[in-house]
Amino acid sequence: MEMVIKIAQFFLCFTIIVGLHEFGHFIAARICGIEVMEFAIGMGPKIFGWTGKSGTKFSLRCIPLGGFCAFYGEDDVQGRSKEDPRAYNKQNVWKRIFTVAMGPMMNFILAFAVSLAFYWTSGMMEVLPVVEAVSPASPAAEAGIQPGA
Repeated sequence: MEMVIKIAQFFLCFTIIVGLHEFGHFIAARICGIEVMEFAIGMGPKIFGWTGKSGTKFSLRCIPLGGFCAFYGEDDVQGRSKEDPRAYNKQNVWKRIFTVAMGPMMNFILAFAVSLAFYWTSGMMEVLPVVEAVSPASPAAEAGIQPGA
């Protein structure tokens, strides 16, 4: 039973990391005006999904490994979005770089936030200096410093 709990914890943590990573891509695309066709957490068949007001399909998939953020025109093999200004391939290179880079940036932000939370909840350990030994006839011995003080 303990192993099942550990595996479930792993998948939960991994899903949170992947979800925030993909959310970084999603938010950056929305800021840059790139249309997002689908935002999914997990892989494989859909467990459930819905369509947002912007037309983006959101879904949770059955295999909790990975996820994706599908941009309009990103994998356009037929060339339907060739002249569409909303298409990913028609965007300025800086918008595309920003959109791609925001996924890993969200991972850095998550790592910083988790580190900060650990620091806030555990506090700072106080380490006091302790004198191990004092050499006879040293300035410390003449000053009256004792071992263990």
